[in-house]
Amino acid sequence: EVAGQLLPSAGSNQFALAPSRTKTGRAILSADPHLTWEGIFAWYEFGYHTKDIRFHGVTISGLPFGVMGHSNNVAWSMTNNNPALFNFYTVKSKPDDPTMYNYHGEWKKYETVSMELKYIENGEMKSRKQSVRRTLWGPMLPLQSRCVALTMLGNWELFDEAIKMARAKDATEFRNALKIGSISMWNIVYADTKGHIGYQYNARIPHREPGIDWRKTVAGDDPKTKWGPMYTMDELPHIENPKSGILVNANSSPWLTPTDNSIKPDWPADVTTYGHTSRYDRLSKILLESSSQTVKSKKISVEDAKKRATDTMAPYGLEVVKALQAVPGLKSAMASDAMNILSKWDGKANQDTVG
Repeated sequence: EVAGQLLPSAGSNQFALAPSRTKTGRAILSADPHLTWEGIFAWYEFGYHTKDIRFHGVTISGLPFGVMGHSNNVAWSMTNNNPALFNFYTVKSKPDDPTMYNYHGEWKKYETVSMELKYIENGEMKSRKQSVRRTLWGPMLPLQSRCVALTMLGNWELFDEAIKMARAKDATEFRNALKIGSISMWNIVYADTKGHIGYQYNARIPHREPGIDWRKTVAGDDPKTKWGPMYTMDELPHIENPKSGILVNANSSPWLTPTDNSIKPDWPADVTTYGHTSRYDRLSKILLESSSQTVKSKKISVEDAKKRATDTMAPYGLEVVKALQAVPGLKSAMASDAMNILSKWDGKANQDTVG
């Protein structure tokens, strides 16, 4: 709910083309994060320029490294994915000793941490002290017998991972940097100057017991709800140099990304529940239709790739118009005028198609 308020209706597109699909004979990567021009998720340009790093790209305010962009060797982009990065646990205290709780069948002692919270009120910095009760899963929720466990905690090598991504000499080194596992989520598509393209479903998530609905609060005293080890990058969906020569992800399922069924589709819901999106449907269609691995004249140029990335066709829009045309009773003058405008529409969301 909070995410929906902060970033409503957001999504991103990305694709990579192998040299077999391009007129240049080199890989092409398109990064298209659909984020706002202002607010807490506004991008700004960012670069490293050192003896061993030449990176230019973008980042989010507050981060001391580039989120996506390119070095002299590798380019990469990201779209949002939806791994289950947290769990809520019901916490049962010991009846005869409220300082202890049941941790998957074992009695453990609560930890109490005193924190100083600073805030500004009427232009003046103030502070207040507050006690926070913690468990081995994480902090207790205020006024509830529940706590939250976050998968992001426990690995603090994010900066090292980001630096190694920027230093990578090729796709192999880039993916090896991702294996550090500090980046919590994202579909990552990448390409290098040697012509390799790749995709990694990146997620910092643990193995969990199957058959449990992990997207609901689970019982903390149940041994089956204890997290297993974190998935490695090799265990999660990934591919390099797919036979299709095309990688497309628009907040869509990992197995759809290679467009050639080379990633298995059966993944647990706590890994992903994504399906396809209309953006994926359109983008994968126009990339597959407009390129050929064998016919030189049908291969994609850099300019062609830019046009595909900025395509404005709304494929579901014309279907809606067709359905409206078949609805009986739309006889009013206003409805008639509206249908007249829509009937002339080419299905593209351009500035000059205001109607």
